[in-house]
Amino acid sequence: GCVGLHSGDQFINTLVNGDGFYWMACSIAITLLPLLIVAFVAKGIYKINYLSVCGLLAGSMTDPPALAFANSLSNSSAVSIAYATVYPLVMILRIISAQLIILLFLTDDQAHQSINDWLKAQGIVSAKEQWVKFHYPNG
Repeated sequence: GCVGLHSGDQFINTLVNGDGFYWMACSIAITLLPLLIVAFVAKGIYKINYLSVCGLLAGSMTDPPALAFANSLSNSSAVSIAYATVYPLVMILRIISAQLIILLFLTDDQAHQSINDWLKAQGIVSAKEQWVKFHYPNG
């Protein structure tokens, strides 16, 4: 909680004087565009019914409140079925993509050499070495 309070004390200043609006616009686009594209493709091209699209979108965001809202629209089980179909795949992809992103960024030795040097000076194993030791403890 304290980290969030300390991080947020410059929010208005960053928003007004910095490039806060740019980053907010980017975050809105990153969040909204994939949902709109999937919704239009699912409804327009594949002719999936509205309730299934709602469940699909809620599952793709792993968003239980969106599922609850979509379930309140109808007594049909279409929402829950679509949610349950997408949710496991999304969770697996989140885990795999997070690890792949870490590996991709940590393989650029020149960019992260100073961070790794600092970590070693502090007696901490580099993030890449720590990841490899965690996932491959026997060598």
